[in-house]
Parts: sequence; structure tokens; C-alpha cells
Amino acid sequence: TARGFELRLNQFETLLSIHLLLPIFKRVEMLSRALQSKEATIFGAIEAANYVIDELSDLRMSDTHFDEIYKDCLKISGELDIHPPKENRIRKRNSRIEYDIHLTSYAPSLQLPPYE
Repeated sequence: TARGFELRLNQFETLLSIHLLLPIFKRVEMLSRALQSKEATIFGAIEAANYVIDELSDLRMSDTHFDEIYKDCLKISGELDIHPPKENRIRKRNSRIEYDIHLTSYAPSLQLPPYE
């Protein structure tokens, strides 16, 4: 319903998601336009795709990128009267539960081969 859609739009998580995705969509859109141009060559396409991949990898690895976007979203949410999420309560560990389970020995390797 329209009311449900409005409620979803007025959530901090939606605002944050939009702001996180915008830089990705901008880069992908620029690549898409470059690939569809009449002047595009295969070598130019590969170079442009690799450039976008590198930029997206840099965004993914950047701690400051997320922090800046989060701060911007906090500012915008204040202007739009959207309430940011509350910090989760820190829970104490139950002393009766053993926490020294090593799951890494059971998990398969998740390393991917290098991108070529």
C-alpha cells in the first residue's frame, strides 16, 4: 500500500541504503554508457571495466567512505525527522556457555582466485 511504502521510505535504513548505492550506480551507469557508445572498442571497454572494478574495490575497502556517508545520513535524517537506529544494548555473555568453539576448522575455504 501507499502508506506502507511511505513508512518504509521514512526509515533510516532506507536512507542509508540509498546513499550507499548511489556511488555504485553512478559508476556503473558511466560504464554502461561508455560500453554502449558507437566509438567504444574492445580494449577501451576492458580498460573502462577494470577502472570501475578498481574504483568499486576502493570504495569497498575504505573505512572513511562508509563513515562519511553515515554522518551525512545522520544529518539528513535530522532534517527530515527520520529517527536513526538506537544503539544495541550490550549483552553480557552467559558464563555457563562455552565460547571457545573453533568453527574455522569446519568451514570451507572462502578465498576466491584472483580476478583476471
